Amino acid sequence: MSVVVYTVFSTVIIYKGGEAETKHYACYAVQTFEMVSLFYLFTLFYSKAYKKKQVKRTSSELETIPEQSSVSSESNDSSDSSTGESKKEL
Repeated sequence: MSVVVYTVFSTVIIYKGGEAETKHYACYAVQTFEMVSLFYLFTLFYSKAYKKKQVKRTSSELETIPEQSSVSSESNDSSDSSTGESKKEL
C-alpha cells in the first residue's frame, strides 16, 4: 500500500511541476497495477491459509455429540471388572 501512496504523490508532484510525460504515466500505471495485483494475491493466500473454515452444524448434529464423562478414582480402586476380583489396598 505504501508503494501505491508513493506513486500517487509522485504523480501529483510531477504533474504540478509541469514535467509530466507519457512515459511517466505509463510507469505509474504499471507500478500501481503490479502492487495492487500483489496485494490481491496476498489477500487470497491469507484467507486460504489463516482464516478458520466455519462448519455449519444442524441441530440434529449437535444433539448427537456425546457428552464428556469424568473418570473417577473410585471405580479403579474397588474391583477389576475383567476378572471380577477385588483389588487390595497397599
